[in-house]
Amino acid sequence: MLSQKEYQETHLQLQHISTPVTSKSQRNLRKHLRNRIKEHDLAMQFPPFEPLPHIPYFINRITTEACLCQVIQAATASLEFTIDTESINIYKQTNQPALMQLQIFLPHNSSFVLLIEMYHLPNENNICFKLIHELFKIVFSQNKQLYIWGSKNELYPFVIFKLFSREHIDFSHPINLQNEFHIFWKQHYPHRSSNSRSSNTSTTDCHCETCLGIGLPWSLQNSVKFELKEYLSKQFTNEDFHIGLDPNLYQLNSNEKRYRQQLSTYASYDCLSMQRIIIQMKHKNFIFNSNSIKHVQHDLFQFSPISSDENDDTYSPIPFNPSSINQFNLVDESRALSIEFLDNNDNSHPPQVNSIVICPTQRLITLSTPTQLSKFNDLDTISSNDDDTPFTNTEIQQSPSTSRISTYLLPIHEQLSEAERRKIHNRSCTIRQRRRYYRHEIIRRNIDGRFTITQIKNILRQLYIPFNVVNISRSNITHKYSLYIGLRNPSKLHVYQYQTRYLFTTEHYNELQSTRPHSRSSSHYNRHRQP
Repeated sequence: MLSQKEYQETHLQLQHISTPVTSKSQRNLRKHLRNRIKEHDLAMQFPPFEPLPHIPYFINRITTEACLCQVIQAATASLEFTIDTESINIYKQTNQPALMQLQIFLPHNSSFVLLIEMYHLPNENNICFKLIHELFKIVFSQNKQLYIWGSKNELYPFVIFKLFSREHIDFSHPINLQNEFHIFWKQHYPHRSSNSRSSNTSTTDCHCETCLGIGLPWSLQNSVKFELKEYLSKQFTNEDFHIGLDPNLYQLNSNEKRYRQQLSTYASYDCLSMQRIIIQMKHKNFIFNSNSIKHVQHDLFQFSPISSDENDDTYSPIPFNPSSINQFNLVDESRALSIEFLDNNDNSHPPQVNSIVICPTQRLITLSTPTQLSKFNDLDTISSNDDDTPFTNTEIQQSPSTSRISTYLLPIHEQLSEAERRKIHNRSCTIRQRRRYYRHEIIRRNIDGRFTITQIKNILRQLYIPFNVVNISRSNITHKYSLYIGLRNPSKLHVYQYQTRYLFTTEHYNELQSTRPHSRSSSHYNRHRQP
């Protein structure tokens, strides 16, 4: 936003440009001054654009294989994406592609926003380059729905980076959201004739494109202005998006970091604003004109249950710092947000902890694969603060089937006593309680095994993270510890994920130990419980 003095000076400078404009430099100057005034006026009239919850990531040569595998997992589960591009201006040459923004829709209107830095990609022979290529192969597949503001032609220049081909783009049939919004606006805001009887009053309250003075095609900024009643800044349109926006790529001073943060936010908001427009259009029952649109079931993608696979030892690298999330830096930034997702996207079969049906005459246990059987058996190793009765592994016998869903019927030939029925009832109540407690949870893999549940709870209380229950489990296969935190407030799940991204590691434990004296009892305990 301009100061009052800058605003007046810009107006004076615009008035002193000769008319008609004879040179290209004058035309460019006039366009620049008009844009500055327009940005200032919009910032004064409307509140700034507010994005929905999202987690931004940089994709470049320092992105780890674990992070890319996690992103691919999310892209596989999701059905909707938005995509946008940024280019750089080169004197007397065609604009060169520099940055691609890809948004992966997640449940509850949240998303991943990937900033793919084309000038800083890994070598073509690197496994991470191949994973990025695989990511685009998934995004451009025919069962996915891709939205772009404008023509898909803006994607073709990026083919030179060999992450995808022209055939991939043509095969995907992306929806031109710019054209769809034009159709949407004409349907919902047709031209209305004036009802005014006085020539001195306003001629019409019509909101059609002609009466609003909208020049076609619609700009993304105007769409946000008229549909969302918010201001989407476009002041960084012609900036240097090829310099490397990830602050971890190079050693930077504070001003350089701030500038890159502004460019990162600007680039992310293009996709995030499209997401909100899409949601708004769907809310008004608009039908997108595409043969490839699928019915999106966001419940196919969910956070991992408590009995998730202990063999998954992956972690994700650092996303750049979103302004809407408070940071909590404790240890080295080589570790960051860790979110686990279900490998099995078929939600017609509930998680194995919840899939026990107990009847008076038989016990029916439905499990998907022998892998899930081992997950179910691992439940006994969970260190819970609940005084509930554990499951007995002797009641489950593995079937030779390896891939199809197996159903185990364990008949009970004799009449159950009152004590046995009460025991079954207690187990059913325990299962329902665990479902309720772990409906929204944080999962931390490979934590330091020397942390006790009491210590973890105290740390969570210090961070004002409300929780229902805290559990630690130890894998019988990898002998590594995992932490499960059942949350009370699901609306701040992403914030709590971000706050705890560096916690409960070996570095965190050593840092805590260095700040307080050791006791004989705790030292003796920790010698027998290794990380």
